[in-house]
Amino acid sequence: TNQNADFYQDNGQVSKIRLMYIKEKFAYTENKNLRVQVAHLPYKSANPNTQFVLTVILPEKGVPLKEVESKLTAQPN
Repeated sequence: TNQNADFYQDNGQVSKIRLMYIKEKFAYTENKNLRVQVAHLPYKSANPNTQFVLTVILPEKGVPLKEVESKLTAQPN
């Protein structure tokens, strides 16, 4: 994995950023309708009865974040 990667901003600007890296298995899926990848990253809590999960939604290359946001907030027909 390239830990120094391109970060694409909504305004079209590309920046080089350093990525966090861990080699582990996480819950993952791809959604072709939304054109995204989804990963659930668990976090440990000091309280054993509490669990935190960070859900990451990554649009496919070339898919604007606004497009994904509008699909996620759309009302069903």
